[in-house]
Amino acid sequence: MHDTFDPILNEEQYTALVGISRPTAQRQRSDGTGPPFVQLSERRIGYRQSAVERWLEGRTINRVGELVSAKQAPGPTAQATITAAVTPEVTKASTEAPPTSRHERTARVRRSRQQRLDIGQGDLSPSATEPSARSRNRGVA
Repeated sequence: MHDTFDPILNEEQYTALVGISRPTAQRQRSDGTGPPFVQLSERRIGYRQSAVERWLEGRTINRVGELVSAKQAPGPTAQATITAAVTPEVTKASTEAPPTSRHERTARVRRSRQQRLDIGQGDLSPSATEPSARSRNRGVA
């Protein structure tokens, strides 16, 4: 057995200790940028205090901008793999600046779908090409 006890923090204790909001903690769990957590039950999670402390140590930096997440700057090997596996049409769409509004995201998704249809990779099932039931009920095509 262990001689020392490593307390398990609930989400409220973790967010108070680190000084972040609950949605930020949930987003960190989802995208893997937060500390490791323990699945205590189907609907309850906890954080080992030692794991949170190690995670904070890893995020301790000496100057602004030193900490860069993996999403912002993929390594050269990962970027080469991504580029090699994508067609030129899709590469053009993926190099666009990130959208800043919901409307821009929607437009980008539509362009991407159209590009996939143009090169024969799109979903041509009736559900993908027909308007939704909600649209039909409103008389929108």
